Amino acid sequence: MMTILRKPKTSLFLVTFVGAVTIIVGILCGLQTRPVRRRAEFPMLVVEKTEDDSSHKSLFARTGCVKKVHIFGSDREMRHIPELQEYMDIFKKSNLPLGATDLDCVSEGYDCDIVLTMGGNVDYLEGKDAVVFGLVPTEFRGEGREQFKKLLELQPAPGQTWIYFSTEQPLRVLRWTRDLDLMRLKYHVLMTYDLDSEIVVPFGYYRPFNAPGVNASSNKALETAHLQDPLLGKKGMIAWMASNCNAFWPRTEFISQMRDVLPLDDYGKCGRKECLPLRSEECDKLMASYKFYFAIPNAECKDYITEKFWLQSLSAGTVPVVVGSRKESYQAVAPPNSYIHFSDFESIGDLVDYLNRLNKDDEAYRRFQDWRSEGEVVLNFPTRPTIFCRALPHLHKKQDVKPYKYLSDSPWFKGCRMTPDRKVFNMTKQEQKILSKFENWSVWR
Repeated sequence: MMTILRKPKTSLFLVTFVGAVTIIVGILCGLQTRPVRRRAEFPMLVVEKTEDDSSHKSLFARTGCVKKVHIFGSDREMRHIPELQEYMDIFKKSNLPLGATDLDCVSEGYDCDIVLTMGGNVDYLEGKDAVVFGLVPTEFRGEGREQFKKLLELQPAPGQTWIYFSTEQPLRVLRWTRDLDLMRLKYHVLMTYDLDSEIVVPFGYYRPFNAPGVNASSNKALETAHLQDPLLGKKGMIAWMASNCNAFWPRTEFISQMRDVLPLDDYGKCGRKECLPLRSEECDKLMASYKFYFAIPNAECKDYITEKFWLQSLSAGTVPVVVGSRKESYQAVAPPNSYIHFSDFESIGDLVDYLNRLNKDDEAYRRFQDWRSEGEVVLNFPTRPTIFCRALPHLHKKQDVKPYKYLSDSPWFKGCRMTPDRKVFNMTKQEQKILSKFENWSVWR
C-alpha cells in the first residue's frame, strides 16, 4: 500500500455493555463498509499467431472438438475502431463464409478449438455455439439499428451461449448507441473489465514473478528490473494525455486546476501539446521521460481502469496518479505501492503538496518502483482474437436451456457512479452545467 499523507478521519462510537465500555471505530463519513476485495487472479494468456487456412474438417480431426463462435458486428463499423484492426486483418484473409477463422485454442491448453465468424445480421446466429455482442460497440446504431431491434426480440437457441463483451464502460457505450433499449439485451456470460464478470478482461494486470506458471529464472524482466535507476531519463514532472474530451465527471476542470498548481504537460486532443505519432515508440519515450502521469478515465465506474494506466504509465516507467474507480479496484489488479490515488487526500492542495515532496525526494520516489523487482505488468490491450478461447469453459452443451439475464441487471451496467439513463446521450444544458462544475463533485471513495 502507498504511504498516506495523513490518517483518514474516523468517528468513535461508545457502546456500554453491563458496565464494560468498548470503543469501536465508526464508519468513515457515514458510508457503509465494503468487504475487502482479494487481489484478482488471471489465467496465463498466451497469444498465438492466428491462422485462417484450416478447414473445419481438419480441425475436427486434430482436436475432436470445434466450437463456432460468432461476433455480432460488421466491418462497416469495425474498420473505424483502430483497436480492432487485428480482427479486420484475420477476417479479410479468410476465404471462408463470414470470414471463418481458426483461433487455435488448443495451443493455449484447451481441448477444443474455436472457429470465429463475424456478421451483423441476426440470420447468422443460427447454428452457432456462442454469439458475442458488444465487441463492436457502435454496431447497434445507424444502419445496424434495424438488426438490433430484431435481436432484442430473439431468444437464444437451446445450447447457444450469448456473451456480452466490453472493455468500455456502459456510459460511453450507451452514448454511442443512443438507445435505452440496450438495457434489454439478453446474455448468459459477461465478459468485461468488471471483476464480477464471468470472464474478466482488464486492459492489464500485475503478475508476481513467483505466480504459478511463471518461470522466474528465465524472466528477462526479473533479471533487469533492479539494474536500471527509475530516475534515469526523467526530464518532466507530470503529464496527461487524452483524445476523448467528453467525460462523465468534471475531468476537464480537474486538469485545469492541476495546470495552475503543477508543471503539467497535457497532450492529445484534450491537451495543449501533441505526442505524435500516437502509440508510437517516440510517443512512448516522451511519456517515459516524466516522473508522474495522470491516468484518469472518462468515467467513474467500478473496476474501470483506463488503458493509459498500463501503457502510458506503468509500462513507461512513470508513477500513475489516479482517480475514477475506487481505490479497491486498483488494489485488486495493480502492482502494490505503484500508484497514487486521489482518495487518500483531503483536497487537491494535499495531493499537490505530496507530489511536490516526492518530486524532491528521490528515495521516496524510487520506492514506488520497487514492485518491478517482484513482478510484471501483463497487457491485454489491444484485445486479441485469441481472448475468446477463454469462453470455451462457459459454452453450453447442445440442447441445454440456460436462463439468460438482461444487460441492465449486470454488474457492468450497474457499476458506474452516474446512472446509465437518458442523460448520458440527451443531456439538457442545465444538466451539462451541473456535471461540468468541479465544485459539485467529490472523489469516489
